[in-house]
Amino acid sequence: MVDFVVDTNVLAFVDEPREDMTEEEIPCVEACLEWLTGFDMAGPDRVVIDHDYRILTEYRTYTNRRPGGFAHNWLNQLMSNFGTSIDPVAIQFDDNGYAILPDSLPFDDMADRKFIAVTLKHSPMPSIINATDTDWSKQKAMLEANGIDVVELCPDYIAEKLAGKS
Repeated sequence: MVDFVVDTNVLAFVDEPREDMTEEEIPCVEACLEWLTGFDMAGPDRVVIDHDYRILTEYRTYTNRRPGGFAHNWLNQLMSNFGTSIDPVAIQFDDNGYAILPDSLPFDDMADRKFIAVTLKHSPMPSIINATDTDWSKQKAMLEANGIDVVELCPDYIAEKLAGKS
């Protein structure tokens, strides 16, 4: 099986109106669409989520902004294949609702900690798929030191954001 942890930004970005995008953002949208289209729901691919469904709830919140859009339909299809395309794992949350991570992973983005937590709990550890968030790149060395692989769908876009050009 091929398992992935998908940051919500991959889904949230694909249905943004193209006329509102910069030239730098359009290739990123295309990379997200390519990845999502290539995800094999009829085959071995699975999205790893938390057992409390907080990740799915976040996906739904963002995809409901554009009902009938690509991401909304992709998520509906994913959820209709729940038993085969989704793999929930149990993780712990603190009193503020943020995933608890080991001390060796003081990840800055509290909301994204749930993606790291499910990655660490799953065996084998899946890659985290990211599109637009710079926090994954900023803390890449720490993540790699803990065996966490992040696949950047939009490395040029991330580099521009980090350089302050976007």
